Amino acid sequence: MLTIEVDKVTVEGSKDEYLGFTLRKFQEEVKDAIEKKEKVVLQTPTGSGKTFSLLLSKHSVGLYPVLELLEDQYRSVSSLFNDVIYSDDFIKVVKLKNGEKLALIKFSASLVRGKEINLEAIQDVERKIVFTTPDSFHIYNQMLTYPSHTALAVIYGDPEADELMELDIRRKDIVKRLTLFLNLFKGEMVFADEFHLYDNYQLSSLIVTLKIIKRIHDHDFSLILSSATPSEEKIRKIEEEYGQKFKRITARSGEVLVRGKAKVRLIEVEAEGKNKLSRFVNSGDKIPGLIHNGLLDDVYKELKEKKARGIIVVDKVSQALNIAKAIYERFKVNPVCKTSIKGEYCGEDDTFVVGSSAITQGVDYPRVYYGLISRFFSEATIQAIGRVGRKMEDCKVDLVLPKVGKVKEKMSYDEFVEWIKGTYPSIREINYGDQSFREFLLLNSAMAVYERLTGHKMKREKWGKEVPYIGDLPSLSLLYYFRFTGPQVVYKLGNTEGEVDLGTIMRNFS
Repeated sequence: MLTIEVDKVTVEGSKDEYLGFTLRKFQEEVKDAIEKKEKVVLQTPTGSGKTFSLLLSKHSVGLYPVLELLEDQYRSVSSLFNDVIYSDDFIKVVKLKNGEKLALIKFSASLVRGKEINLEAIQDVERKIVFTTPDSFHIYNQMLTYPSHTALAVIYGDPEADELMELDIRRKDIVKRLTLFLNLFKGEMVFADEFHLYDNYQLSSLIVTLKIIKRIHDHDFSLILSSATPSEEKIRKIEEEYGQKFKRITARSGEVLVRGKAKVRLIEVEAEGKNKLSRFVNSGDKIPGLIHNGLLDDVYKELKEKKARGIIVVDKVSQALNIAKAIYERFKVNPVCKTSIKGEYCGEDDTFVVGSSAITQGVDYPRVYYGLISRFFSEATIQAIGRVGRKMEDCKVDLVLPKVGKVKEKMSYDEFVEWIKGTYPSIREINYGDQSFREFLLLNSAMAVYERLTGHKMKREKWGKEVPYIGDLPSLSLLYYFRFTGPQVVYKLGNTEGEVDLGTIMRNFS
């Protein structure tokens, strides 16, 4: 078993304060960039305070690639404030030390559909932060293409069908409500968090959202692409849209501790697969056997003594559920499962938190001393390691992976990140196909909605290729709004049963 000693992670501090918080040096630079409406790539270690950037402008829009991350960052920022003036499922208004009111607004189509959002609660606030996903903007446009009574039903609540027929809804009511929603997106700063996790599909949604905010609102803003491991290829695509190189802001080492020294063990396994990618994906299948052979025995005792917790991160829900079963059989406890499907061995004992992508994509757990990680691409592996040892003097990480050969016994954090990039596959190797036609459809349909509601004609976006898609309208709408989800199916796993989309089953189970 190979072991790597990875040095601690620190960032440079600052004496300047903002809204009662002491800034770090890179946060000062971000604040200055926002005031100048600059376009920025922000690269700092996981856990160093990138999310605090949302507080550095009067009106920020945080865009997140997945709903789990949106929810987590909303909770994380909310926890910074104790003086709560108003709170519901979607909005929290807090009072800052300088007397200003700050509204934290959670907007996602899947959260909002059929529910009322009390936008009157934010009428007199001085500051706003909107937490949303790029697709939410476009799905809201879809709502507006319904007959007006259906759109209002989705926006205002969930009335019965016969009630809808009696509603007297005027165009000005729709425009008024739409204007309130659109103003949520008209921020001084747009913050695209965990930018490396955007696949081609999500990236196309992000590009069109930025175009709509700029073109329809005629509104310029500072754009921050934030990532611990930014993809140069994706950055170039965004830069091409803006016709300019983005400013780079990085965190330099300093006196503020982000994460302690890490003892990293490489647990090499004989994983099945015809290529490198499949062998990394299937490495997680070996973890239950490792647990039965005593891998976590000493770890479990140490976590109990330290009153800390460990996270176990794998690629598939099926792997996570098998690990939960192995933990139960070994230690007679039911671990917390952070997965889209819950198994019969999942419970509330958080000595171990077992999960798939939700743990890696920015979700924070306090007092995580240990990590057992088996991910198939480098970006997610780095993010998962970043959950371990935050603000601790030391921590332990086990990486389960195919055989990799010799490694250096001691590395700086930057050297370790480069080693992971060179050892693991990259998310860039996963190709979801050409998204340019989808971008064309999204942008032009959005402009059509606003033209119909406002009467303002806009310059059309030309698309100079042959149309690559011919098919029926339902299939086209799937290309337009969704990806690999598919219909809802009923499943049964042991004593657990439920309903989930077919895509989740296909991605996570054989």
